[in-house]
Amino acid sequence: MNTRTISEPKIRKRINHDSMWIQCTFPSGGNFKYIIRRYGTQLEFAFSNDDQESKAQMKIFKQWIKDNTTTYGELFERLETLCMDCMTGQELITKMK
Repeated sequence: MNTRTISEPKIRKRINHDSMWIQCTFPSGGNFKYIIRRYGTQLEFAFSNDDQESKAQMKIFKQWIKDNTTTYGELFERLETLCMDCMTGQELITKMK
C-alpha cells in the first residue's frame, strides 16, 4: 500500500553496473537529477527562472555534493533524506548551505 501524499517529494533512484542516478520532483514543481556515469557526472535542476539565482544554487549544490561524497551510495542516501524534508528546491538549497 502506498501512503505517499501529493505534498511529499517524489524520489526515484537507479543503480546499474556503470551508471547511477537520483531524481527528485518537489510538490512545488522544482526538480533535479544527478547522474553518475563511468567517466563523469551531470547535475540537472530547475528550481528558479532567474539565471543568476540558478547559477548560485548550482554552485551551492555542487559544493554540497563535493563535501558529502564518501561513496556514491551514501551520497544518494543523504540526498534522499534531505529531499524528504523539503517541499521546494529553494528549501533544499537552504538546507544545503
